[in-house]
Amino acid sequence: MDDMITKLAASPPYELPGAVSRAIKIVGSPTFFVRIAERVDMSTSPDEKESLKALADNLTAVVSAVVQTGEEKMEVVGERVKSVLLCASSPSGDFYVPLTPSQFSSVRSKVDSFPLHDLDEAFLTTVEAWMERSRKDGIDGMVVIFQAVLQAYAGSVIDRRRGDLADA
Repeated sequence: MDDMITKLAASPPYELPGAVSRAIKIVGSPTFFVRIAERVDMSTSPDEKESLKALADNLTAVVSAVVQTGEEKMEVVGERVKSVLLCASSPSGDFYVPLTPSQFSSVRSKVDSFPLHDLDEAFLTTVEAWMERSRKDGIDGMVVIFQAVLQAYAGSVIDRRRGDLADA
């Protein structure tokens, strides 16, 4: 932890967002900030104290921005997943399993409508988290629907990448 603090303190401020994003679990922890405060208290150099205080201030701002950006992205991804789920619902908005072939086709078409870069790890993580929540809540029908979304995702990504390979 001390090595990371030393490296971050020596880094220019414009490099902090990338460093924080890569190590958010460590840098965003209260323990990390407590350690910076301990080092400020232990330091005999006024320059080092100021550098560490500035680091703590900068890290607070950067961590806040990284978290906000992450929350905004998760909100966007959540809306994307909801739009796919709507394709699996009946006209009345209810969900019935198994999905009809036309419902599955609609789910697949919706997944296909997203650019490949939108079908990223955040999309998968959201679907898997919602599926796990449905499993824990005993909503087995929704688990089946989320599995269909994952199948549509896999088919879409494989087809597109296969097409990219054929074009290469």
